[in-house]
Amino acid sequence: MHFTKSIIAASVVSGVYAATHQIQVGTGGQRVFTPATVDAAVGDTVQFIWVAGNHTVTSGGGSSSAACQPTAQFNSGFLIGNAGQTTNQPTFSMTVKTTAPITFYCAQNQNDHCQASMVGAINPSADNNNANSLVQLQRQASQTKVGSSGVAKKVTGGTVGKGNVIKQKREVVPSRLFK
Repeated sequence: MHFTKSIIAASVVSGVYAATHQIQVGTGGQRVFTPATVDAAVGDTVQFIWVAGNHTVTSGGGSSSAACQPTAQFNSGFLIGNAGQTTNQPTFSMTVKTTAPITFYCAQNQNDHCQASMVGAINPSADNNNANSLVQLQRQASQTKVGSSGVAKKVTGGTVGKGNVIKQKREVVPSRLFK
């Protein structure tokens, strides 16, 4: 009995609690990731869930490459979300392996999604002058020649599946509480 309790206690103490962060792709039929940034620890899962339209989640941009050009970290391939549906939507899930900034974009060329600032970051730089900040990533994307986004070839760096949309939490802005 004592041995069993010791193993359970050791498991709980040594257990790593990984969080799952959900980013919606194509929210409201727009060319956006919602939220565009998340802060994630090593071992956490980032799940991208398609809510509308044909999009990709492709690593690229930031200091590692030119905006709208793929890097080898991950790529979802093209997936299509059904507008208005909250269950059984396409997902792409990846495990975070670093606390360094990881930037991504949509490689859908048809409507030049990346150039319309359909970009985001995991663990972005808080310094808006840094290439890995959301501000600079959006600036890079908007200045990319239209039609030059790297094309998503195949699924890498994560898994494709199905999932349910989680209602996004709203931020409470303290100044609004005291008006």
